[in-house]
Amino acid sequence: MKWENKDEIINMLEEQWYYLMNPDNVEEFIKCWTDAFKWYELYDYFFWDGDYEEKLSLFIKSILKSNKDTIIYADSENINWIVQWAPPWFTWGSSLQFMLAWAWKWLLKKWFYGALKRWTYVEKVSYNIKKALASHDDIYLYNLGVKKNQQWKWIAKKLVKPMFDYLKQHWKKCYLETYSPKNVEIYNRIWMELLNTLEVPWTSLTHYAFIYNNHKEKSEKS
Repeated sequence: MKWENKDEIINMLEEQWYYLMNPDNVEEFIKCWTDAFKWYELYDYFFWDGDYEEKLSLFIKSILKSNKDTIIYADSENINWIVQWAPPWFTWGSSLQFMLAWAWKWLLKKWFYGALKRWTYVEKVSYNIKKALASHDDIYLYNLGVKKNQQWKWIAKKLVKPMFDYLKQHWKKCYLETYSPKNVEIYNRIWMELLNTLEVPWTSLTHYAFIYNNHKEKSEKS
């Protein structure tokens, strides 16, 4: 499903001086994202069999370059924090679609098919959980990342607030998921409500599903 009014959202973010990703600065976004998600539990599961940093960098590059439906922006030109939003019922689709987009460059890598199999399995699990818990028109907060040397600075609320204000104006909700228990506290701080926890079968992963809780934000202000 596409955005109902993507241009309106982008204009809103630009008016508030957020730094949006574009073809000219995408490499800087990739550097930040690779640093932010190094040793993230999900990627550890995908790329456990050696050459971790090379695989992670390639994967992040594929995520950021293979889908133009998402909205990606940073805190500033320094790109310390990055947020990626996706339209309702966004999915990366089949492993074949993903491979045709960018992952075909990995075909000669020995580790490729094992990582692709693990990615396809987890993506299916995530999609089924989202289908069971989220509404048809919920916006998807796909990624929220921060450089390792900036993680003590709590500016996550500032980054997500313009989109949350947009959601309130349009009577929409936001769905979010993570595979890191360390992120649960962070997402609670940005008004997300934990809906479900699942230990993913045949893996070491635990899936955490959240929904944006407007009432939680209001109670903090009152």
